[in-house]
Amino acid sequence: MGFRDLLVMNDALLAKTAWRLMQRPNDLWARVIKSVYFPNQEFLDAEKGYKTSWCWSSILEGRNFLRKDLMWDIGSGVDIRIWGDPWVPGDIFPARPRNTDIPIIKEGRVSDLIVDGQWNLSIISPYVSTEVKEAIYRMPIPSNGLEDKLVWATARDGVYTVKLGYHRQKDQISCNVNRPGSSTFIPSGCWKLV
Repeated sequence: MGFRDLLVMNDALLAKTAWRLMQRPNDLWARVIKSVYFPNQEFLDAEKGYKTSWCWSSILEGRNFLRKDLMWDIGSGVDIRIWGDPWVPGDIFPARPRNTDIPIIKEGRVSDLIVDGQWNLSIISPYVSTEVKEAIYRMPIPSNGLEDKLVWATARDGVYTVKLGYHRQKDQISCNVNRPGSSTFIPSGCWKLV
């Protein structure tokens, strides 16, 4: 009959709301949400808070759903933080180094690593692994200074859709739930009996 898993569909729809908030921050509703819940920080860094509304909690659930597959597409690199933003492919994002007071190390942007159209990793070299450095060197640098763009890495075009989000979540659930030995193992033929 084509029934969908309603909890997964709900997550996918909440993720769409979070995606719109990230992609269209100048819409009236997005500006209202920002002014109320995260006036002094970015949406990806916003926290739940003490007395939060059901609406805000739901949007944060959608953001957490998206976060696993978010990636920055580098343009100029000005909007992307070196530490904490997902910009290195392969799920090997550099962690923020500890015990350093050097401003460019603490609050550096990816644009700080681009000199004359080439990667210059001397600033972060002592703080990242060889694997991270090699992954960065393989990344192309746009020559025309395009705008940095947050993309959903699961989609070919980088745009989140509810359909793709639903199937991505179902795939993750099936990998975790349908393992033999799991307490929630459901034999594949059991639904035919219902």
